[in-house]
Amino acid sequence: MLRVQTFAAGRVSVKGRYLRTTFRKLARPGKFTIKVPLSRKGLKGQRAHKLKFKARVGFLPKNKAEAISAVFTRVGFKHKAKKHKR
Repeated sequence: MLRVQTFAAGRVSVKGRYLRTTFRKLARPGKFTIKVPLSRKGLKGQRAHKLKFKARVGFLPKNKAEAISAVFTRVGFKHKAKKHKR
């Protein structure tokens, strides 16, 4: 999950090496939480070790007069151990 703050209505996109690209339309400015699932490669990596990588968060405003913006942020996922059957 990723916490995002916008100052205008528009579309937020999140993508990264181990993430599925996710888009979310926001009708108004504010703080929002976006669920971003791991890709298959990310799930494999999470089982093997702790994941840390950069994710790109982009913003496309509804009003075309406003500028598009993007920022890179570091994302971390804890190691998920495989469950053993008894």
